[in-house]
Amino acid sequence: MMNLALAEQEKERLKAFLDGEQKERSRIGRELHDGIGAMLFTISHQLKAYFNANEQEDKEALNRLIGLVNDTTVELKNTVHSLIPETIALRGLEASLASYCDLICRGQHPHIQLNCYGNWNMVDVAVLHSLFRMAQELIRNIMMHSGASYAAVTLSCFDNSIRLFAEDNGCGFDVVHTPYGSGLHNLHARVSLLKGEISLESVPGKGTTCTIIIGL
Repeated sequence: MMNLALAEQEKERLKAFLDGEQKERSRIGRELHDGIGAMLFTISHQLKAYFNANEQEDKEALNRLIGLVNDTTVELKNTVHSLIPETIALRGLEASLASYCDLICRGQHPHIQLNCYGNWNMVDVAVLHSLFRMAQELIRNIMMHSGASYAAVTLSCFDNSIRLFAEDNGCGFDVVHTPYGSGLHNLHARVSLLKGEISLESVPGKGTTCTIIIGL
């Protein structure tokens, strides 16, 4: 009886932590969007007005400035999208990850093959948010470091267990001797927080696989 009560308390603490983390991410995302986003829009608007009123010789330099502001705005939107994956609550985990894959893979290789199986209706939203973050980190690593021509991310929820599996046929790395960056450290921390297991396997020149299993 005591063990059951302790397990329930631990579950409630985990939920409170994950809820608190998501609320803080949402707050930061809104501040970025409403503050810096509005300022960038104003700068871009004023530069375009100045461009239309100026002589031809100044327009090339102004065009470069406008392009830089527009690129910064796109980067900000991508950051806000990462901080506030609101579509998880509205559309579910699969649609949210599909949207993120479309965003990060646009015009780049590889295109991530995304698969999602099982019934996710009973999974707590806070856990879904954490799964989104873990899948997001794996996708980001594939796009940034793998140089792969093929990559896939598969999520399944069956028999009171969640499985997240990512694979690519890229350059791979030495798992033993290569130091982890902050992204992989955060990934391990999230898995540990959810009392899950993670297995990372990679062979230089032959790609990488990562398997995460979390009990419900």
